[in-house]
Amino acid sequence: MNPLVIDSNQRIVAIVGLCKNAGKTTLLNHIIRTNPYPIFGVMSTGRDGERHDSVSGHRKPEVKLGTGTLFVCDTLSLDLHLSKISVLAKLPWKAGNRELWIAQALQELETEIFGPANVSAQIECAHSLLSMGAQNILIDGSIDRKSIALSSEIDSIYLVAGASFGSTGQIVDELRKLLLLNKIELYPADGSFLGSCISIQENGLWHDTHLESILGHERELIKLIDKAPPPQSLFFPGALSERSFRILQAYLEAIRATIVVSHPYNLSLSYNQLEQLLQTNPVYALKSFKIRAIALNPWTLSPPYQDPAEFRDRICREFPEECVFDVMDLK
Repeated sequence: MNPLVIDSNQRIVAIVGLCKNAGKTTLLNHIIRTNPYPIFGVMSTGRDGERHDSVSGHRKPEVKLGTGTLFVCDTLSLDLHLSKISVLAKLPWKAGNRELWIAQALQELETEIFGPANVSAQIECAHSLLSMGAQNILIDGSIDRKSIALSSEIDSIYLVAGASFGSTGQIVDELRKLLLLNKIELYPADGSFLGSCISIQENGLWHDTHLESILGHERELIKLIDKAPPPQSLFFPGALSERSFRILQAYLEAIRATIVVSHPYNLSLSYNQLEQLLQTNPVYALKSFKIRAIALNPWTLSPPYQDPAEFRDRICREFPEECVFDVMDLK
């Protein structure tokens, strides 16, 4: 299986980076170039494809669209491309103070792409592209708890590990954690009733604690779980941080309760902490991580600089079972 071939099972695909300047646009351009048959809909979770980085000023690749591609753009892009595009719709959201539109490329072109800032609008925008004829959606996005990349709407994720994230060791540690999160299975029972507050399951029944967050409420939560008989399961709707885990770890280990989270990425733990949690407690999620492949980018603006061959070889050695490739080989 070629991981860069987008099939009908990958209706909405997110390309996310570990850091800024990870190489997402290079990968996006390659996927568009090597998959000429589907009609792509292309959007961002903000703004991507600008010629120069707004902070460093260095040259960046623009998004290269094939003929027929649908994309989200701003008014300036409409004026810039004129006869090269067909305007399909004005969108009800903005990116900053920029009006957003859906357009279709009438010929190959290089452009910026845009998208709304919040997840619900991003999902609606992706569905708008599908309704207008796009067969697959490519989203230049980010990896955080407020991103569409962690939505159940996403069918697969391409994770781009850029050397700008840090040292090779730091990148390896981050990938270890993310790939461990990727293995967390979906909660086998119906969890649709679990809402926005921490819940506890006792005697087969779930109870709402009315605690919306773990952070700052660790001692209250301990009082609720440190009893006999201990609860069977705990549902955490938000993040479980490193600090909160240090406070709760002994109690979670003692009761061995099943932990259910909204998404694996909500486990904002170090790799070692995550390993410890998975060794003592069954952990499930209401949504799954869907990392399809890992792209590497050894280029960085500032030290520590990476030797491309050594960087790639180290990552491949660390993760022999994963699909890993170098974005610099895709140009």
